[in-house]
Amino acid sequence: MRQVDFLPLGSVVRLVDAALPLMIVGRGLFVNYKGQHQYVDYAGVAYPEGLVGPETIYFNEDAIDEVIHKGFTDASDDAAVRMINDYLKNNDDLVLAHPETWGKE
Repeated sequence: MRQVDFLPLGSVVRLVDAALPLMIVGRGLFVNYKGQHQYVDYAGVAYPEGLVGPETIYFNEDAIDEVIHKGFTDASDDAAVRMINDYLKNNDDLVLAHPETWGKE
């Protein structure tokens, strides 16, 4: 499985072909899509609205077109990113989700 240079929580990004920015609120997540356990890099919410209702957007690193603002990082954040990447490296059987295709099949 690939290593990801995860952005810190609170980072604001614009996705490819997206009009509105998202704020990253989760990293290295497991989702259940159509009964299959899959992995996704990020979860985000609309910026500047934040979490309004149950709407969370899942996306992978390659969907990021622009980093508008990089969130806070420190030694704890660095350790969290290392732990996520260690898990990814040691579990190469993980299925990478492709949320950009969800609902389009």
